[in-house]
Amino acid sequence: MTSEIQNQESHFFDYYDFLGIPPAAPPNLIYLAILKIEKSLKDKTFSDEKYVANVKKNLANIYDRLLSEEEKRLQYEKEWLDYYFPRDQYQTNIKSMKLNSHNSTLLSTGLKEKSAPLVKEPKKNEIFDYSSDFSYLMMCDRPKERNVFFLDTEQEIHLPPYSDYIHFKKDQFFLSTHGEVKVSIINDALGKHVICSTASKEIPLHIGDRMEFESGTRLILRGFYTKPATNTATKKWGIHLVQENVILPLEENKNYVFGRNTSDIRSLSFDEDLFCFVNIGRRERSISRQNFQMFHHAGDWYLKDLGSRYGTTLDLDHHNKFETLIGGSIMKLEIGRIRLGYDKSYLIEVNEIEKLEKATPLEIETYDYTTIYDIPLF
Repeated sequence: MTSEIQNQESHFFDYYDFLGIPPAAPPNLIYLAILKIEKSLKDKTFSDEKYVANVKKNLANIYDRLLSEEEKRLQYEKEWLDYYFPRDQYQTNIKSMKLNSHNSTLLSTGLKEKSAPLVKEPKKNEIFDYSSDFSYLMMCDRPKERNVFFLDTEQEIHLPPYSDYIHFKKDQFFLSTHGEVKVSIINDALGKHVICSTASKEIPLHIGDRMEFESGTRLILRGFYTKPATNTATKKWGIHLVQENVILPLEENKNYVFGRNTSDIRSLSFDEDLFCFVNIGRRERSISRQNFQMFHHAGDWYLKDLGSRYGTTLDLDHHNKFETLIGGSIMKLEIGRIRLGYDKSYLIEVNEIEKLEKATPLEIETYDYTTIYDIPLF
């Protein structure tokens, strides 16, 4: 979203984008997101009083639409879907979808900066080469066959077994269909359900998108940062897994993948010396098997969502609202908390390693030269 508060009478207002939480979030998460913004209003001084008044007005509207009555919240969820993914029974309006999604922070791809409300949205400062810093793959899930193939960002990739193809441009893939076979594109975290039954060009894809063809073929798009670290960080970072009471120091030469069960991707041809797989929250079924990635790039640590089902929500100390990474988006790591799962109740604290309190020592297991952290259950 832009930093300006939109006029609700003339334009659809995205409450989820305003709060920084996934669409169709549960009421307790909506309430937590409101409290985060209200605390910022109370603790900080803002020169633009009119802007602050508009923020308070929008929070009051959110209380009414999303927290007062379940019927109102469900109606808003329908309005949200109709706005971002408008369709009749057989076909999504691709042109309107791309136009309406353009100003959405939640639906944006690539690197995200601190977002509104209560700050002027900074210019996007891209520091990644999305065609070479990342590796992309398609997980093919056919009725009697499962396989994975890596994607080339330099050429068109034709999807089996049809003449539809995807290609890479700027920071994401796009799908072009010939309309021979109906295809649905689904992403739970984005609330995305695109239906294509006619020829369509350049349908934007997000990491975690599931393409389902009428024949039963399912293709799932994944993407990982795979470049070794080249610069040294000025701070030594660590994370505290609150539920397990475990501290993990972050090593700059390691690329961390966090999830409930990372075994699905361990067998892929990733650099065994670079990647470290961390199994967390194994009792939390709403945490994805590969939820997010932490990596060091150009002197800083970054966090990337891996197409998780409910997104990766950041509750950062110096941000005035939650920041939710969805569909492969990225944000610079800062002091604060990472919230995972449907209601974001699974917490990971992020800070400089010496500022984290002592906790349970972490046992390291190595299989075939790949580092795996199996966090014990308590």
